[in-house]
Amino acid sequence: MPVTRYETLEEAERDLPASPDPETGLRTAIALSRMDEATRRGIRISQRGVHRYREIWEGEADRERYALEQLRRVDYL
Repeated sequence: MPVTRYETLEEAERDLPASPDPETGLRTAIALSRMDEATRRGIRISQRGVHRYREIWEGEADRERYALEQLRRVDYL
């Protein structure tokens, strides 16, 4: 994966991919905010131990599933 260095924040922001639609960006921001708040409250949102997956997307899906399950379990969502 190539590493790109930027001189200014504006230069880096220009290189960011555009969000598909404003709603997707908002949902992502809300989800990250809830996960941050849950972590601050001591709710574990990641599994313990090492887990192996054949594909990266499998691991990401499992991590997301576990985090949502934990947040729903404590009635945070």
